[in-house]
Amino acid sequence: MHHGRATSGVCVVAVVAALSGCGGSDTTATFKSGYNSVRTQLNQTGQAIANEISQAPKQTDAQVSASFQSLATRFEGQVAKLKALKPPSSVAAQWNNVTSAASKLTSDLKAIASAAAAHNSSATQQAAASLAASASALTQAINPIKQKLGLQ
Repeated sequence: MHHGRATSGVCVVAVVAALSGCGGSDTTATFKSGYNSVRTQLNQTGQAIANEISQAPKQTDAQVSASFQSLATRFEGQVAKLKALKPPSSVAAQWNNVTSAASKLTSDLKAIASAAAAHNSSATQQAAASLAASASALTQAINPIKQKLGLQ
């Protein structure tokens, strides 16, 4: 039932690592500082998601549901902090793509929780596949910003 999640976890960790690279002008410096204050939390949540994905096959549906709901709530709070950041104008439109992709990841985490609670294996697998796709989209969204701002 939880077979497709391992790949998703790797993607999420990669996305969190990509976001963590964020770091010009005063606006850029302020943006980087704000982002860096969220970065550790994002790293921890990404690792927790990866851990839960690897543990899910050994857990009951209720445990999986509770864990993913908790992770979704945690990630959602961090996405709110990302959305509050004011990116430099040179990347503002692209930053919207990042925050939209991050919001989609939150929805995917909630979908996994709901599907597991409903004991719906196919919906859980679909949500895990969507999580992997959202993670990839988030990575693609952050890359142009990293290039434009000369970030690692």
